[in-house]
Amino acid sequence: MTAITTPLKSNKIEEIVQKWYAEFVDVDQALLFELVTAANFMDIKSLLDLTCLAVSVMIKVCIIRVHNFEHIICLICLIYVCY
Repeated sequence: MTAITTPLKSNKIEEIVQKWYAEFVDVDQALLFELVTAANFMDIKSLLDLTCLAVSVMIKVCIIRVHNFEHIICLICLIYVCY
């Protein structure tokens, strides 16, 4: 997997890591959070990095929406992500 650098260069995961990895974490939010938890529990650093990247991209997209004055949609998104 390509090394993940910060700050994130893009708000599209496909532009940060290879296609296979981007498709692997292109799952519904509940499953993604389960993958984060499992990777952390099993101490699989590369999987934890990838899944946390996917969550970070989701948050970054929400922040961009706030910047573009889509307040209500983004606040709902952030509350749902943090839930």
